[in-house]
Amino acid sequence: MARAPSILVLDGAAARLAPVVERLRTLGFSCVRAKTPEEALRLVEDPRHALGAAVLPPDLPVADLGGALGMLRSRGARGLVFVVIGPRPEGEAMARLRSAGVELAVWHPLDDATLRFQLNR
Repeated sequence: MARAPSILVLDGAAARLAPVVERLRTLGFSCVRAKTPEEALRLVEDPRHALGAAVLPPDLPVADLGGALGMLRSRGARGLVFVVIGPRPEGEAMARLRSAGVELAVWHPLDDATLRFQLNR
């Protein structure tokens, strides 16, 4: 029987998504966290993790967000979906997320139904 996909959480050293990880686990999702780009690459390449989605904050501090997400997508499982969770950005920040390949978003305030719906997609 196939395992349910896990969620990769791209959180950085500040661990701002730690409360989201706890909510996801309460909702029944399996999560693995990456604090660095190198750690994220190791996790997407690790066959022990069946990653279906990657969650990131809207302001992930990466110089080339599109390049970083593209590398994760190409090195990991096919179909890795990127989901932004956090406060809704304005203007240029929103365009940066779209152009980087982020497909889905859950904006604050978070509710469990929306969180579950977006991550089940």
